[in-house]
Amino acid sequence: MRLIKAKVRGLAIGTASASVAIFLLGATASPVTAAVSQVSAISASYVGTATLTNVNSGKCLEVHQSSTSNYGNVDQWSCNGTATQLWNIYQVGTTGGYPIYEFINANSGKCMEVYHSETGNGANVDQYTCNGTHTQEWIPGDFVPGPELTNYNSGLKLTVQDGSTADGANVYQYAYTGRSNQAWSYHWQ
Repeated sequence: MRLIKAKVRGLAIGTASASVAIFLLGATASPVTAAVSQVSAISASYVGTATLTNVNSGKCLEVHQSSTSNYGNVDQWSCNGTATQLWNIYQVGTTGGYPIYEFINANSGKCMEVYHSETGNGANVDQYTCNGTHTQEWIPGDFVPGPELTNYNSGLKLTVQDGSTADGANVYQYAYTGRSNQAWSYHWQ
């Protein structure tokens, strides 16, 4: 048996079996805590809770209409302080010296991902039950005026479609363009 550790809200949790950890956390904990237990059998470190604001539009990344369903769409909306705009961020690994993050929506407890693990330009970003796949993992970069987020599965950037500044504008993945609709600022809670 291997030891599994996850850091949830600052507390280290260890168990001898992944199924026991998922059962214990899933049965009695919040959706976010249960989601962390489902991420994978690797060590996950809680980084913090933040809103992500698109540098171009000044609007917050959110799950549309506070959906708690799988495939709930991710879009942008005027920042309003609701849980659907809050993301619990966990570091699940590193690559090339950069952290690999999972973003778990504070309202739904589901992970931000690229729909059906698609790898092409324009593939939609949604939320889905955390499952530890690369399509739910994001790598922050050094882009100026703010860091971009690269999907670990596709290598494409989290992007507000067409550089829109409107509420409800869709968020998808797209190849690097150097435009600020691919840049995000973190506002830690």
